[in-house]
Amino acid sequence: MGNRIIKDTIRTSKSVNVMTDFQFSLWVYLIPYVDDYGRGSADPEILKGFVFPRRKGVTEASIEKALADLANSGSVILYEVDGEPYFCFPNWGDHQRIQTKKSK
Repeated sequence: MGNRIIKDTIRTSKSVNVMTDFQFSLWVYLIPYVDDYGRGSADPEILKGFVFPRRKGVTEASIEKALADLANSGSVILYEVDGEPYFCFPNWGDHQRIQTKKSK
């Protein structure tokens, strides 16, 4: 995973500023988690281990709900491949430099 950029426009973004604190935390923590194409597993069990490994109060159910809310607001896109849940950030390439030539 490469270095990630968060632009200063995050402060005034309407879509970001309507997120709850937990939705925002999840959304931000997902940024360094994803591959170079802005994609990652949406399995709450996996996300709990990788994104919130030291947050004992965070549950898989709270992650699943927050992901659904982020998808409803258009902040992420949820999809499945062979029955496994994944997510991606829309417009990832507009905000991040893609260094690898091919997505995993």
